[in-house]
Amino acid sequence: MEGHTGVDHGRLVIEVRGAEPSPHLPPADSGWAAASPNTINLHPSSEWTITAAVRLEAWPAEPARGGPPDSDTSTIDASFEHPEIGARGFSAPGSETDFLHLGNPGHYQVRVHRWGGDQVDTIFNANPHDTIHRTENFLLQFWPSPADHQEVGSTVETATIPRDDVHAAIRNWAREL
Repeated sequence: MEGHTGVDHGRLVIEVRGAEPSPHLPPADSGWAAASPNTINLHPSSEWTITAAVRLEAWPAEPARGGPPDSDTSTIDASFEHPEIGARGFSAPGSETDFLHLGNPGHYQVRVHRWGGDQVDTIFNANPHDTIHRTENFLLQFWPSPADHQEVGSTVETATIPRDDVHAAIRNWAREL
């Protein structure tokens, strides 16, 4: 599945179909690709990125290593209660892309590649008003985790926020950037 999504507040989100905003936000120091239940949070490498070209791939087993030249790469653990996922800008009300069917709910390994942030910086420095070409690329490859995989979040600390305070927490988080 390929599509484009907005990038706002310095992030985009991969999440299950019909998901409500997760009360579990990864800590600010969790890196540019981090998972919380039913959600993957991604940060572009350029602060000037406005849109993201996103490609989501489902694999029956770990795909061959490699990726686009000059891409940043991270492998993370994720869990999904629903097998369909899509991408959206952080504050968008719902998916801005088509959905990828993973097969089954459960635990997945996800290899994430991002690239193109250097080009976004070059475009911004040449013409700060050029918003059309400020797109960074993301490729996410999903495959089922081994059966003995531990619970997602067992090695990543998450902050639990009461449901009513989720938007206030997001605003506070954005101010800290």
